[in-house]
Amino acid sequence: MFKKIIALLMVLVICSGTITAFGNSNISLVTENIIEDGITKTIQYFDKIKIVSWEEENKLIVEQYDADGILVETSIGDRQSKEIVIKNSTGSYTINANDALRIISEEDIPIPYSFKKIATIKASNILTSTRKTMNLFEEIETAKNTTYEVTKYNGRLATFITSVGIGIGVSALVAGNIIGAIVSAGLGIISGEVINITSSVTLSCKAYAYNYYGQDSISGDKSTTYNKSGYKYVINDDYHVAFKDKVYYDGLLYNMIDSDTNYKLTVMLVRNLYGVDFDIY
Repeated sequence: MFKKIIALLMVLVICSGTITAFGNSNISLVTENIIEDGITKTIQYFDKIKIVSWEEENKLIVEQYDADGILVETSIGDRQSKEIVIKNSTGSYTINANDALRIISEEDIPIPYSFKKIATIKASNILTSTRKTMNLFEEIETAKNTTYEVTKYNGRLATFITSVGIGIGVSALVAGNIIGAIVSAGLGIISGEVINITSSVTLSCKAYAYNYYGQDSISGDKSTTYNKSGYKYVINDDYHVAFKDKVYYDGLLYNMIDSDTNYKLTVMLVRNLYGVDFDIY
């Protein structure tokens, strides 16, 4: 019964950096990124709750800190097995992401194309001024239309973010934004260190995973292929025609809209192909 509400909320916040208060709640979500020991970590503040998340191979790690900056829970989710190891003051135990989220329906979407050239990138060696031209190739590896149900939940935010993140297959940032939308709509309540969702909530969207590689325009040399470097989500909700088929992004992909994301993807491929002294011009 909440599908049309949440689909609209996902449109508003799935890739937003800040969720301001709306509805009858007072949740405020602020996001920032840091680099620590060479690892990019995302920090989200749900009012006074601090959430720190990052990826290590196939694991999503989420830490929760209280208002005094004390670590109260660490949640480590395995994206393959869906198992989540929770560590807090009571000890360590394991749950499954399906305890908080289940798939109602899932279907493959026909993939429209395999690798194709989508851009030409100019690169230059910052030490020698040597110039190169790289063709950027893209393909859609997977495409699915999935409907999920978030079940009733009462527990710390870190574990719930991990459950949604590995259950849906999105980053902690996107999972946090979805959860922030649920709370801001009055469908869940954050009290102290825990979140309480008293009714099940349905989410529905199309998800596309993208692969990329670069190829020198003259020699034909290729970079490493980066599989599933980025994702595109399309909201599919017939109840809100104005928002139907709106597109949102996560990770690194060439969307021709976000210049910062485009740069991060292409410079990564350029340096893999030509060396670390090259940059885009």
